[in-house]
Amino acid sequence: FDRILVSIENSAPVGSTGMNPLNTDPLMTEEGIKALIDHLAPEGWLSLHRFLLPPPRGELRMLATVIKALQSRGWNPETRIGLFRTLSTLMLFVSEKPWSMEDRHRFQSFCNLRGYAPVFYPGMTESERNTNIRLPEPVYALAFQPLLRNPDLFHAETPFDLKPVLDDRPYFDLFLKWSRLQEIRQSLGGKWEGLAEAGLLVPLLFLALCLISIVFIVIPMLPHLGQIKDQAPLMIYFFSIGLAFMMVEIALLEKLTLFLGQPVYSFALILGGLLTASGIGSFLSRESTRRKIRFVFLILMIVLFIFSMMLPQWLELWSGNAWGFRLLLATLLVTLSGMLMGSPFPSGLKHLGLQSEAVDRRIPIALAWGCNAFASVTGAAGALWIAQAFGQSFLFLTGAFFYGMALLVFEYQRR
Repeated sequence: FDRILVSIENSAPVGSTGMNPLNTDPLMTEEGIKALIDHLAPEGWLSLHRFLLPPPRGELRMLATVIKALQSRGWNPETRIGLFRTLSTLMLFVSEKPWSMEDRHRFQSFCNLRGYAPVFYPGMTESERNTNIRLPEPVYALAFQPLLRNPDLFHAETPFDLKPVLDDRPYFDLFLKWSRLQEIRQSLGGKWEGLAEAGLLVPLLFLALCLISIVFIVIPMLPHLGQIKDQAPLMIYFFSIGLAFMMVEIALLEKLTLFLGQPVYSFALILGGLLTASGIGSFLSRESTRRKIRFVFLILMIVLFIFSMMLPQWLELWSGNAWGFRLLLATLLVTLSGMLMGSPFPSGLKHLGLQSEAVDRRIPIALAWGCNAFASVTGAAGALWIAQAFGQSFLFLTGAFFYGMALLVFEYQRR
């Protein structure tokens, strides 16, 4: 393409609900920027446009991502990048070829004629660095050279996490560094609510869900625990499979959103398809022996391990196909996962819950449902937190780990 324009899609950031760190932007990941550059024709241009959001965060992450993408191709960013500021936005240009003298003069004249502030362009002089729309400090120009020369030092010194994001962790507006919370608070005017905008909302939501679940699920179960002999394995088993299910569900939801093109498609498929498939898996496992259950656990863990290693590459390979074909593939993935994940719960009720030594047989069943419910409620926010911290593919490994823990408990009870 001769021109690729990535425009601003949202409104000016005059306020925030704290939900921005949950948003994903596949065009602004390192792989996304590389793909945009790869699609430029000879002498083509890429433009990226973002609102200014003091203190600078998203603008600098965008710049860091573009610089890294250019350097990965062996290109010198200093000869191919131009930036200017308006009153509220930052515009970044990337050329497929090094800027000519004519490109420099045209960029300079464009900024001067409209009163825009040049931040950087090849051959820019020191005197132009903070002109037209002046800032107390030319923070964007000052960040450019450190990002070029020593990006690791730049990222270590800034209180925000401004490193380029990847497709597996595409949370562009997640800027939180846990080790620098106090510095972040000070840079946001000393207001703690600004930390929610930086990425603290999901951890706070996780803690709130834990508290609510303790009040409404755990505390009502406490008086009945003494009526069950050796209740720990039962609780660990159903808590583990509940957490594992949520890890895989959130991972599939995040991965298939980009693959299917819209969140509504992946949400409908996961919510309907995964639950339906797990219901079928539960029905088919109602007469399963311990040997068959052990086999299902092992297959499930192997599948999740393969998903963590290979699913991103598979989805990228198939992403160019027609939408109907992609929907069919996504449905097969969800169906396979759901049918396998549907087996552990009824099997556990049959071989652990009903065989527990208790005065009232209903108590271990209720305890199993309660532990599974606690894990399901808290696991949704916990899975999002893990995805933000370690990447979406890591959720498959986490799910495999908890299913492995449940299998160990299952084998322990057999003995």
